[in-house]
Amino acid sequence: MNKGARHREVRILDARMGEETKLRIVMLPWLAQGHINLSINLSKALASHGDVKVWIVSIPVNISRIRSRLQEEPIHLLELPLPSVDGLPPGVECTADIKPESAHLLHRAFDQLDKPFESLLRRLSPNGPAAH
Repeated sequence: MNKGARHREVRILDARMGEETKLRIVMLPWLAQGHINLSINLSKALASHGDVKVWIVSIPVNISRIRSRLQEEPIHLLELPLPSVDGLPPGVECTADIKPESAHLLHRAFDQLDKPFESLLRRLSPNGPAAH
């Protein structure tokens, strides 16, 4: 990119409606505070352009932590409950809550979010029920 290059608007052409729609970005950060922090910072930067719709998807305990870090930013937060996994103690929902040798249990639970996340993406699609 040139030093003098300006920000350009990014739009998606909705072929069905024949009109432009906002760029939609959905983030599902890993259950570690460092990943969540980066997602929040990136979401704020993207949302500041005004023509981008941003969602952060996480588990309830992380959504409450994320919400406390957002002021006026137009970032949408969506919760997906963490599936229970044998051996994962109740209430353990992020890497800060578990010993490193048990982190594989958190990985297993996170991997089970694939189908609920796919369903959520369908709902958020430009032509889905939650699109507007």
